[in-house]
Amino acid sequence: MDQRPVLSSPRPAPALGQRQIGRYLVDQGLLRPRDLLNALVMQKSWDAPLGQILIAEGLVREEDVLEAVAQQHGLYRVDLADTPPDPALFGLAAPETWLKLRAVPWMRIGQMLAVATARPDRLEDIATALPNAPQLLAVVASETEILDNIAAQGAGHLGRRAETRVPDHYSSRTLQTLRRWGLLAATLVMIALLVVLFWAPQAAGLGLCLLALATLVPVTGLKLAAFALQIFGRLHDAAPDDPAETPKEARLPRISMLVPLFHETEIASTLVARLQAVKYPRALLEVALVLEEKDTVTRATLQALDLPEWMRVVQVSDTGPLTTKPRALNYALDFCEGDIIGVWDAEDAPAPDQLYVIAKRFAHAGPDVACLQGMLDYYNPRSNWMSRCFSIEYAGWWRILLPGLQRMRLVLPLGGARHCFSGGEYWRRWGAGTRTT
Repeated sequence: MDQRPVLSSPRPAPALGQRQIGRYLVDQGLLRPRDLLNALVMQKSWDAPLGQILIAEGLVREEDVLEAVAQQHGLYRVDLADTPPDPALFGLAAPETWLKLRAVPWMRIGQMLAVATARPDRLEDIATALPNAPQLLAVVASETEILDNIAAQGAGHLGRRAETRVPDHYSSRTLQTLRRWGLLAATLVMIALLVVLFWAPQAAGLGLCLLALATLVPVTGLKLAAFALQIFGRLHDAAPDDPAETPKEARLPRISMLVPLFHETEIASTLVARLQAVKYPRALLEVALVLEEKDTVTRATLQALDLPEWMRVVQVSDTGPLTTKPRALNYALDFCEGDIIGVWDAEDAPAPDQLYVIAKRFAHAGPDVACLQGMLDYYNPRSNWMSRCFSIEYAGWWRILLPGLQRMRLVLPLGGARHCFSGGEYWRRWGAGTRTT
């Protein structure tokens, strides 16, 4: 039997008026006036709603803020676990559209469509995205419940979209059509080499040596030029490498960090502890721990941990044979809301002030700068001989060669992690800057 409430109109409670959530919480004895003043001061320099700041700082519970939002706008507060949305309404828009709106269609009420959202002030944006929908009515629900519901209903579509998110002319998946001809060509080349080696081994050996020199010499020359430019360029730099101070009126941006995980049972708890050591306003930070649907081992490990509110698990639906990091990142991308979107790996130990540095760099970067690559180092350089060798190689690559290539205005390769893209729309347009393989 359907237990959903029958609604005919918004609740008759008087709206509190805009920007009065804090006063409601104080009047209800849920928030101290001093804490409200501190949160209002934070809001002046943080690009985040007041309610989100209060929750992230641990000053009030999410349930209390949602009730205050419902009272503020004179709306109903619903629990999507008790009264789940009508699945027949989900097809009114694509799953990625619901994710972008942070809303989900809940139920029809007469001639109106009730949409669950944690931000009823964005109802106009929802109406714009649904031009053919009936008159809309907002109901207040938890954003976590909304995202979980969208992920459950749109898993298949989002999984297939992740595999084809990058356009064909940018993706390596189109190379699969050439695989048969590539194998044939490689086979013919190998046969030709064997014939030449059999009939003229000395000439073949000399030719291979010359070919190796022809490829190694230019690369070595490029590295030497980058080394020289970086060493001598830094000696003549007129100003330090750090950008100027950020204007006081500038507001810190919202940052979303993706952390793809796969069979990470031993490092998962250590990773969560390292991420909690990152110093950045929690109201402006969201960390998505990206798991494959079939990775039950890592999921069980994370379920045993007490994850903070700003850290959520995004489960990549298992809709095809691909289980790759690019596909997982493409899938999780729509769940991010940040102005800056970045990637960390499971074994990373980010510097505590890294996100402040990134925000500061982007604030002073030109319009042509779309990505920042963080410098990578080994945190165990003295563990053994092998780790020392890796540390030396990384120091040379990240501190000398790549900065030298940057001085030469050449294309810079991105590392596997610790890179951040400015503007979530840039990432969403180009499929997380990755190639689906």
